[in-house]
Amino acid sequence: MGGRVQGSLVGFCSLLALGSFGCSSDDGGDAAPAKPFETSLACTDTPDSVWGTPVTAGDRGDLLGCAELAALDAAEVATRLQAMPEIDVVTGVRRFLITYRTERDKGEPGVGSALVYLPEKPRGGLLPAVVGAHGTTGLADACAPSHAVDHPYLDSLVVSWAAAGLPVIAPDYAGLGTAGVQGYGNFPDTGRSVLDSARALRRLVGSDRVSEQAIFFGHSQGGGAALAAAAYSNETPDVKVGAIVSFAGVWAYLSFVEAFRLTSVSMTGLRGAVATMLYADLANITEDESQSGAAFHPSIRTYMTEKTGTLCFQELVPALDNAAAGYVPAATAGEFLDPDFRTSVLDCADNGKCAGLPGKWAQRAKENDPHVDPSVPILYLAGDADTELKPAQASCFFGRLVKDGAAPVECVYPGEDHQSLVLNSTGFAVDWATAAARGAALPACPADGALPNCSLF
Repeated sequence: MGGRVQGSLVGFCSLLALGSFGCSSDDGGDAAPAKPFETSLACTDTPDSVWGTPVTAGDRGDLLGCAELAALDAAEVATRLQAMPEIDVVTGVRRFLITYRTERDKGEPGVGSALVYLPEKPRGGLLPAVVGAHGTTGLADACAPSHAVDHPYLDSLVVSWAAAGLPVIAPDYAGLGTAGVQGYGNFPDTGRSVLDSARALRRLVGSDRVSEQAIFFGHSQGGGAALAAAAYSNETPDVKVGAIVSFAGVWAYLSFVEAFRLTSVSMTGLRGAVATMLYADLANITEDESQSGAAFHPSIRTYMTEKTGTLCFQELVPALDNAAAGYVPAATAGEFLDPDFRTSVLDCADNGKCAGLPGKWAQRAKENDPHVDPSVPILYLAGDADTELKPAQASCFFGRLVKDGAAPVECVYPGEDHQSLVLNSTGFAVDWATAAARGAALPACPADGALPNCSLF
């Protein structure tokens, strides 16, 4: 059933017609046919000029550059989505690359790049801004998803929502593909990139077409970024969070400072993600990027710093997990971290002695403690065959949401791994999120799996 052009949408569109947005009338809905989107910018920039947008002060969400990319007709979209069940392709999609203003640390201006997907036959009515946040790709500019616009991952994660007639923006995150270093693992930084991308989408197509309401969804790192949007939405009163969908999302559970106490924890499978978080945070608190590896043990620092700052994640993980000339992978957290840096971080946490770069890092880590708005509808999706974010780890993140007073919906797909989860649950996710945003009855999870007890390591 996946990737069919003009599939049977009568029942689906009838549901949509009950709310404030629906399908075009020729797809079985009652809403008036929607006109194609127009853009507020000419979008005649080149991609290179868009990625090269400098950081300037101004209003968050302001558009800075726009390049129109090759469009996908409905047949091409259907071909790209043929592996996805429950996705009925109702439209072709126009694609754009934009940059917009955002904020990094509080008060510090930044610039983010994003891909925008506008359906050629959008649903009728005033539509929500739909924001799709990607998983871990790496820190180098070449790792930005907007540099790989035709990658199958973007098709399954993002094009699938646009193919259903929804306007979608997919932010790279500030500092990834644009000036600076992305705040990987830093929820305030990433959450602001995601929130401001919703503003940018609305400014691109107009407030008469896209409302202040937003649906945020994301996968893995992006699942946490979507949740971060809900946590920091008090900063953006013009963005109303209508629904959150987190596909195997990584969320706050154990503070990074507390993790420094766990010196015996095995680093197997964790080296890439932990190295990326440490490098990114240090790069964002020092003007000298050569200090970005200061937290790494001296015996591996040079190798770790070079690889983390230059390789995309698929290449970084094996590079850090396998021995190389002059490099032996750290087996435990104690072997991974610089002992003096670790001692200084804990001295800051325990005794208030927050000196130098370790002290700045500890302070930044302390502030990286998001809490979601418990009133926001949240769908948390997981696969019980996921080896990248194990179900027991997902259970910890889900439990943190519950602890914060939220009422997330748990939906666990038997047999699905970290990637196939997106392929096989997006159809349900689109239905659930659009219903939640309208305040309509929510469809039940079609899967019968369950999360086990929490175990982070």
